[in-house]
Amino acid sequence: MNLYRLGVCLKCRGDLAFDDGDWICLQCGLYYYTGLYPAAQSAPPGTGGLLRLAASPDCETPNRPFTPTADQQC
Repeated sequence: MNLYRLGVCLKCRGDLAFDDGDWICLQCGLYYYTGLYPAAQSAPPGTGGLLRLAASPDCETPNRPFTPTADQQC
């Protein structure tokens, strides 16, 4: 396991040291927390890497896109 990463600090281009599951810059002291956010969902193949939010069932049908009228919003 790598305990040091040389020249990768985003603030000062300093060296990072592994510190109890996180990383700390040895030059400027910037702390990089790991594991704070859950893993992002991967986009399905063929979507160009874009994820789409799920629409409510009355907003879109599988065969045609939904076009909202003035009184409907999704």
